[in-house]
Amino acid sequence: MKNKIFTLGAPRTGFTLLIGIIHKLNAYKARDITNNQFKFNRLINISSIYLKKEFFSFFEKNIDMSNYMYNGEFDLLVGGPKWINPENKEECVVRKYIGIKDDGDFTFLIYLPKNALDYDRVVHSHYHPKSWIDDSYYDDYTKLASIRNPMGVINSAVFSINAITSEYITKYIKDFDEDEFREIMALYKLTDLELFDGLVRFLKSYLDDFIPIMDKFNMIKWEDIITHPHQTIKKIANIIDVDVTDENVEDIWKQLDHVNIPKYHLFNFRKGFGIVGEWKQRLTNHHLEIFKKYDFDKYLDILGYEPITKFDESKYTDFQKIVNTSINNGKIYNKITDDNLFKFCWNKSNIAVTSHKFERFERESYSQVERSSLKNTQLTKDFSKSVQQKIELVNNMLREFNQHHNSQIIKDKYYDKLILNLDSSEIQKVDELFEKII
Repeated sequence: MKNKIFTLGAPRTGFTLLIGIIHKLNAYKARDITNNQFKFNRLINISSIYLKKEFFSFFEKNIDMSNYMYNGEFDLLVGGPKWINPENKEECVVRKYIGIKDDGDFTFLIYLPKNALDYDRVVHSHYHPKSWIDDSYYDDYTKLASIRNPMGVINSAVFSINAITSEYITKYIKDFDEDEFREIMALYKLTDLELFDGLVRFLKSYLDDFIPIMDKFNMIKWEDIITHPHQTIKKIANIIDVDVTDENVEDIWKQLDHVNIPKYHLFNFRKGFGIVGEWKQRLTNHHLEIFKKYDFDKYLDILGYEPITKFDESKYTDFQKIVNTSINNGKIYNKITDDNLFKFCWNKSNIAVTSHKFERFERESYSQVERSSLKNTQLTKDFSKSVQQKIELVNNMLREFNQHHNSQIIKDKYYDKLILNLDSSEIQKVDELFEKII
């Protein structure tokens, strides 16, 4: 079996579904892992508990903790969107999201040694396609890429609910009508053409980077998974060199067929949808013009999708009629009454950097506040300053282990300091996990 696997994909391209399939297939084969990577992974687990606790401790001293939101998808040190640092290919970058009810949220970057990404059996990223090809470190990784009709990608993005919003809903809203909220938020995003333009430009930037090197990847279309799941799963199994029976494939698809895959992000999947071509009932000619402005017919042709064809407006759905009327009247449709929901559900990570204004901060040591919408600017600065030494301790430990692989030095110099404030039960859980792996 080819154990080293890398999966690339823009957000909302079936990326999570593809990784889910690969993980299910991998369950049929043992993983080869070096002793050093095994020890390194244990350090990552301990570091994850340590930093999560340090983040919590800072906010505990500064805010009402009933307002603090940090989704479990970010608990793991390498949990969250990640990529290789374009300015230093020996580093990877992991993005965390922190939200505070009635104040706002911010994205926070942590810089780590590159091999931290190998903690995951399937190394994966949304960003910088070319960097994974240019870096010889990944030469022997089997590479797959999720793709989807760009119109479907953007349509999915406007209906999406991110992890912080998921956390807020779970904590604060008892009678949450998911379908209604998704639709109202989508109506806002589709009628705010500046926001929509930013989403399209982000995708264009990704495709401009991906298309020149797309032949280096085994491309898996989201539409193929949805319409021909068994055949596509067999194709993926062949790519990563896993032998499976028809019964295995059927069982895998039963577990992943139109379900929410992440453990903590409870609203990653839009129930009742995942429908090929649904965008034709949601977007309007205003949106198609934006795609045309950025020459998306070129991308559609290269990726194997039909060209942009103007809609017959007399056949618009009721949803499209609302969007069309609002745009024609120069109005943004906004009926979201919960300001927290509105702010948290804003697309912060899959929108062009120049779209809309967020407060931005420079990198400090091994971390950086990337984009912030917090009203309390000082809180953001204080958090960044407070966690610097903690993140540096973790980084120094991981980097020195990579250099010397000496567990005793690591224990005396870093590890013992790191576990001082951890409960013995937390450390025991990590030890038990790794005993199971052994």
